[in-house]
Amino acid sequence: MHNTVCQMVWLYLTLTFPIRILGIVILYFKNHHLMMIIVCL
Repeated sequence: MHNTVCQMVWLYLTLTFPIRILGIVILYFKNHHLMMIIVCL
């Protein structure tokens, strides 16, 4: 039982970790583009 729970937690972490990084990168680039537009204006 404990082993399967650990596997599920590891699976969850490994699946969500890249998604979180991708989300952070997308947010960063969106904010960066907004800042660039504000600077250009």
